[in-house]
Amino acid sequence: MESIDDIYRYLEEPFLRGVLRVLILCVLKRGELYGYQIYKYVRNTIKSKISLSTFYTVLKELEKAGFIIRVGSRYILTEKGFSAVRSFLSKYGDLRSLLSI
Repeated sequence: MESIDDIYRYLEEPFLRGVLRVLILCVLKRGELYGYQIYKYVRNTIKSKISLSTFYTVLKELEKAGFIIRVGSRYILTEKGFSAVRSFLSKYGDLRSLLSI
């Protein structure tokens, strides 16, 4: 029998990180924002408690991958990020209403 820890580690955590990545990119499509502004939007959208450390780790992963850049304390979507959002939404557009994007 699967333990609660296994369910979280293999199902819930990867799913939430994926949703977090998509929401961050989608909200930045609207314009540059401070990290905490993005965090509040994401938290309110998915109605789930996400730790700030997890959130900022995902922001750094997106920055390292070239989807976003940080200018001062604001985050901006790169052309690669815009392209990824367009591609994702064209492929999985049915999720748009579910994710409120």
